[in-house]
Amino acid sequence: MQRKSFALACAALLLASAAIAGKPSRTWTIEALPAIQNDSATAEAINNRGDVAGWSSFFDPSVNGNRTHAVLWRNGAMFDLGEGIIFDVNERGTLLGSIAGYNGIALWKDGAWRSVGLVGTPLALNKYDDIAGWLTTPAGDARAFALRRGVLWDVGTFGGRTSSATDINDRGQVVGYASFPGDSFSHAFIWENGVKKDLGTLAGGRESRAAAINNHGIVVGEAWDAFNRPIPFIYDNRGMRALFTSPGGAKAWDINDRGAVVGTIDSFYSFHYDNGVLTRLESLPDVQAKGWVQLIPTGISDRGWITGMGRTSAPVPPGHFPWKAFVLKPDK
Repeated sequence: MQRKSFALACAALLLASAAIAGKPSRTWTIEALPAIQNDSATAEAINNRGDVAGWSSFFDPSVNGNRTHAVLWRNGAMFDLGEGIIFDVNERGTLLGSIAGYNGIALWKDGAWRSVGLVGTPLALNKYDDIAGWLTTPAGDARAFALRRGVLWDVGTFGGRTSSATDINDRGQVVGYASFPGDSFSHAFIWENGVKKDLGTLAGGRESRAAAINNHGIVVGEAWDAFNRPIPFIYDNRGMRALFTSPGGAKAWDINDRGAVVGTIDSFYSFHYDNGVLTRLESLPDVQAKGWVQLIPTGISDRGWITGMGRTSAPVPPGHFPWKAFVLKPDK
């Protein structure tokens, strides 16, 4: 979508969400996190201690190309933890990553990486070091898994070939999405102790994906409507419903235990939704004063600290480089 069209969509969003939007009742401060060789960095997760984990890409002249290293930001310092990517960090400071030389999925604790003996993509970690993500089947398909207390669970599908687990909470509940026969569409699910539940869809659509679950069992994600427009959803004991609606579409990426949600609007810009107040993060005074024009949030802690990747140059879709890692902190 062109910037002019997005501006019109934002104007429509303000009208459509007038009942829920409001002026932020707090002030925020944004901090840029350092990168290896001052190059590109992305923060993937944050815990309640303020540890931030992710990765940094940089040019390596020895291979005449870019390398990606796992990075931990802690107490104002950056730690290069080797080639790979960190996907999550839990409250004990354990890191979950895909690290070169450790047979794929690895945990970092007590100052060292150790392999968990699985090759795949790990996406989430709870406080007990349980892991969720996806493994590759012999046929080459992605298949959701949970590794709980050392026991590997195949989360399965809804009759299709593919699935992915995107988050796991401290109760061992896993969320993600799984395909139906024919693999033409997938639905969001919640899985617990071998039982998987279809969370459904919204507004006549066929597709939904769960992104995160908090420790109260509340799920957020995205569901496409009949016009293939993404709607940010929340799922609890009342079922699935829209968090809000946007003419350009929106996606919820994370939720903390206080119920605050972060995500993206039209894939390019960010939102924070808390107690009925919808805030566009790029509109915050300190964000603007420091020259940030685009933020893509990846996580929010129970303290309300938001982390992710952002830009101080022209906005681009995620996947384009370079990005800067950030932490956005509300006042106390």
